[in-house]
Amino acid sequence: MNSPHIMVSMLKRSSIRLCITSLMVAGFVSSATGQGLVDAGLDPATENEIRYANILKGWGMPDLAMMVLSRIKDPAAQMKIKVIELESMIYMGKWAEVKAKVAAIPDQGGQEAWAMKLALADGYYAWGKYAQAQEIYDTFLARFPGGPPPKIKEFFFNSVYKYAQMLILMGNKPGAIAAYEQLLNAKPPDAVARQVTAEMAEMMITLMEAGKGNYKSKLEDAIKKLFWKQDLWFSKAIVLRAHVHIMDGEVDKAMRIIDDYKQQLLDMDKILKEEEEKTGQPMSKLSPMAECRYLIATMMKSEADTLLKSGGDRERIKVLLVGKKMVRGTGKNRK
Repeated sequence: MNSPHIMVSMLKRSSIRLCITSLMVAGFVSSATGQGLVDAGLDPATENEIRYANILKGWGMPDLAMMVLSRIKDPAAQMKIKVIELESMIYMGKWAEVKAKVAAIPDQGGQEAWAMKLALADGYYAWGKYAQAQEIYDTFLARFPGGPPPKIKEFFFNSVYKYAQMLILMGNKPGAIAAYEQLLNAKPPDAVARQVTAEMAEMMITLMEAGKGNYKSKLEDAIKKLFWKQDLWFSKAIVLRAHVHIMDGEVDKAMRIIDDYKQQLLDMDKILKEEEEKTGQPMSKLSPMAECRYLIATMMKSEADTLLKSGGDRERIKVLLVGKKMVRGTGKNRK
């Protein structure tokens, strides 16, 4: 791996902002933005109309969204239009009409039917009808274990991501990890793959800390993939790597990697806050700094406990627990 100082110089603000922009346009950012994917290959004007309709729907104006969609004549966009119309009907709680619309599709095993069924499952999820949503999601994943047909890949990525989020809410993190793995096996866009990989790695750490499974090999593989590219998720990988070192009892290694990349982590945190102020999107929730601060507190507590057991420097123990900055391994204040 390159020197952290080289990495910091390579990771310019413009490239980070480009990464964030690409995530907002082509990815999930969870939740952070609530935006879905738009079919690649559509006419730019059509894509803009679809995005506008999605925004209107998100603002609670499904009727206006359907009016915008009625202006689109591009045949390649018709499946997407039908799905958004269905989502608008779901937003208004027209369940009987929605189910009738799905049932009326001639080929229930075809791509259009599955696109609509996934929209229905997403609607069930949004309304807290988890059992109904899970039945559709599970049936779909069993139907296409090797990945979805090309025309419904977009719907697959969005829906499987939502399914994983639903499983997390239901307390089934192992199931969510399995859903994420199926999503990644379907080769999503790079921005989506990196976000999903980071979220999956975090869940693996949480489960391992709770003694609920051994994901060590998969976790190492996920972190290595995040280190491939200097972007938002690269910063996340730094903190994940430090977390793994702590789990392995390698506190010095954890502190070293955080110290080496400290400025880069701070820069990322600042840029995300600036983007949040500029866009109104909750981008700061993607910052690695909250977990970084937690890890530093954990390491300081661990060192204090070790010193207490060995009858070590009482002044240093006090400093570690109170939080005054000191040079690691000495009794001197940091200047």
